[in-house]
Amino acid sequence: MVFGAFQIALAYAWTNLVAAELLASDTGLGFLITMGRRLGLPEMVILGMLSVGFIGAAIGFVIDIFEKRLLAGIRR
Repeated sequence: MVFGAFQIALAYAWTNLVAAELLASDTGLGFLITMGRRLGLPEMVILGMLSVGFIGAAIGFVIDIFEKRLLAGIRR
């Protein structure tokens, strides 16, 4: 259960980071999405959205691998 909570907490943290970049930043993926919207470049917006999704999925994947290695002896 601890790793499930950890995964949820990191998902919220990642979401909040991107949201903060959307609102008040001059760097990052949120800024990339905002500038793509302002400049009328949908490919930039889609690239930013896909990047956010892939990084979020990678975070979850890394936590799953870490959990399996750490708890390998317990689950036998």
